[in-house]
Amino acid sequence: MERYELLVIGGGPAGYSAALTAARKGARVALIEKDHPGGTCLNRGCIPTKAFVRAAHLWRELKAASRFGIAAGEPVLDWAAVRARVERVVENQRKGLRSLLKAWGVEILEGRGEVFAPGRVRVFGGGEMREYEFSNLVVATGSEPIMLDALPHDGKVILDSTDALSLPSLPSSMVVVGGGVIGCEFACLFASFGVAVTVVELLPSLLPMVDEEVVRHLLRSMRRLKIKVFTGARIVKGSAEGGAFRGELEDGRTLEADCCLVAVGRRPCAGGAGLERLNLPASGPLEVDDRCRTAAEDVYAAGDVTGRWMLAHSAYRMGETAAANALGGDETVSGLTVPNGIFTVPEIGTVGLTEREAEERYGKALVGRWLYRPLGRAQAGEETDGMFKLVADPSGVLVGAHIVGANATDLIAEAALAVQHRMTLEQIAATVHSHPTFAEGMQEAAAAALGVALHSPPSR
Repeated sequence: MERYELLVIGGGPAGYSAALTAARKGARVALIEKDHPGGTCLNRGCIPTKAFVRAAHLWRELKAASRFGIAAGEPVLDWAAVRARVERVVENQRKGLRSLLKAWGVEILEGRGEVFAPGRVRVFGGGEMREYEFSNLVVATGSEPIMLDALPHDGKVILDSTDALSLPSLPSSMVVVGGGVIGCEFACLFASFGVAVTVVELLPSLLPMVDEEVVRHLLRSMRRLKIKVFTGARIVKGSAEGGAFRGELEDGRTLEADCCLVAVGRRPCAGGAGLERLNLPASGPLEVDDRCRTAAEDVYAAGDVTGRWMLAHSAYRMGETAAANALGGDETVSGLTVPNGIFTVPEIGTVGLTEREAEERYGKALVGRWLYRPLGRAQAGEETDGMFKLVADPSGVLVGAHIVGANATDLIAEAALAVQHRMTLEQIAATVHSHPTFAEGMQEAAAAALGVALHSPPSR
């Protein structure tokens, strides 16, 4: 029976980063994956959705070309071609990842992995069962969409996020149930292509983990995209009648659309991995300490299956940490600063505490704001819809940053670095930012919090 120093179940961001980390350290490593390496992120999440988002962005630009003095004629949307390009992007990423794993000597065991005894796993795939031994195990089985009993999933009219990526044609209308990250991203994506979208959210606000001021800004943009938003609303029943969706809200209102996307979140998924044989939860989430260790000896877990953060970039770090510690290291994810990028229209980048959270923690907060509109780069590109908001503790140390606007998902990286290393508003304001760029807004927001923003008019 073949034996591996590290065996990884699950080939998503957490799993393949764990495998690569261990292989780089010279360990014999195998990665068990029942589908394609890359997990939800590469195959059914981050990468395909952002390929669609890029198409939607280009579509909006083409529709607005005349404002730049360009007579491009009436653009024509070829949905089949859009989908084909998305599939090419995903396939290229798959090939690249497989090549990388092979280059580092990671063996890919195709099939479903199941622990059947301490130190032993079975892999079911290709019509056969194979058994392997391991010294250390990393569980990285990811997460799955949450569906609702009131909305019976059929994959054609009542959809999950995976179904939404493979629609054979654009619907004319769509109900999105769930106003979190996934729901808002899909709502903006489909509305950009002209779909009449209605968002239904149970909580009083969309994106409840995002700074309230940023959410208000997004809502204004969603209204311009003609997205209807119902907050504090519960959908109690839905059905596919005659190939279309009909839903009923708790207050008696009815909703009709071509389809309904259920986007109420994701849950950790460990079912079928045989973890109960290690006295671990059979279905997740798997509780881990800050070194990604589970309660079972020599068994680690990383990524969505742990319920922590549930983001691809935090999964990378957890996978690296788990693998390093499995091989005798002493790394931790304690104190990790994790930014979040939300690909709505406009984009949102956020990290650290919101203004309300900072006030609750410190009694008061220093806040600096700067709009996109005064920025030369924003005006040159007609991307003036946006805002920078920096939140600092009373001593001026940055504890949170919230950006809504063009390239916000990239711009938040600077703020994450500043929060991680406890930089002050003065340090950010004193850092020269190149001109003309969107990033100047970070410097101006920091200076505004200190009352010294260069491009601010005198206060009255």
